[in-house]
Amino acid sequence: MIPTIHNHFWNGVGLLVFVYLASLLFAAVLAPPIYWGINAWSQAYPNPLNTYLAGKGFEDYFDRLRWVPLLIGFPWLLKKCGLWSWRSLGVHLDGSGCCWWRIYFMGGVGLVAGTALIQSLAIPIRLKPDLSLESVSEILFMALAGGLLGGFLEEIVFRGLIFRLFYRSGSSLFAVVGSALFFAYTHFKMPDFISEQTNQVVSWGSGFFVGYWTLIGISQDFDALRFFTLLVLGIALGLLFLQKRSLMPCIGLHTGIVAAMLCYRKGAVVTEKHWLLDSDSLTDGVLPLALLGLLALMLAIRQNSGARSQKLEVSSERRSNYPQ
Repeated sequence: MIPTIHNHFWNGVGLLVFVYLASLLFAAVLAPPIYWGINAWSQAYPNPLNTYLAGKGFEDYFDRLRWVPLLIGFPWLLKKCGLWSWRSLGVHLDGSGCCWWRIYFMGGVGLVAGTALIQSLAIPIRLKPDLSLESVSEILFMALAGGLLGGFLEEIVFRGLIFRLFYRSGSSLFAVVGSALFFAYTHFKMPDFISEQTNQVVSWGSGFFVGYWTLIGISQDFDALRFFTLLVLGIALGLLFLQKRSLMPCIGLHTGIVAAMLCYRKGAVVTEKHWLLDSDSLTDGVLPLALLGLLALMLAIRQNSGARSQKLEVSSERRSNYPQ
């Protein structure tokens, strides 16, 4: 493991916290007037667009608005961290990078397929009756497209940028665990009962109310099994990034898992619940957690043996670019 460096907090985790809280504050201030403005526009001059927007809940306005400063500030963050190119970010589109993508894509598909196979031995699973050649082709295409988009964007953000921000504040172990915790945390949304309350009366304080519950919503809707499954997946992806010095294996594994899971959800029906795997999701059973834990353990053992045999050379001026 790389020795911890303690004097880069505000260029690392502190910067991440600042940007995240600033996005919530931005949405909290602007969501109410924009919500009122859209509804007034819809009542005065109704059309398909403003009628559609007026039908959205206030929390939807808040959620969309908090992404505005994140999207605007993302290029600035990349430039500040020295990641202003695909290669420095870890996206290697050469033959070797594409080869790693294919290998780990198949690994992600195999992980979900293995989970489904073991599940089918424990509880009845049947294919949806309305499946046809055309619908199967559509499911495969949409699943692959969704997996590619989700895998690419999430790995760019969580391993490409956030991993490095944690790394600048500490060691590689801190980066792996810290980015994985943030990865799991962000997958928990604001509780539904809070959404219902905000839609009754919208005031200037509603944005801050939603922002508060966005921050601590995980405490109200916490699912330990789902959280630890996402945490272990984040750890496995972080270790993979650390070892390969490239996002391509991480994007491949993430894409394979998401694409196979979407295919499973669209094409199969789980008729009963079981403690191994409650449904067609990869985040609500003991079996996915165990398989991902085994993967993370294998990667951790390989990382430990690799660290002993080879001294990692990292420039003190470009620690945020590690690994490349």
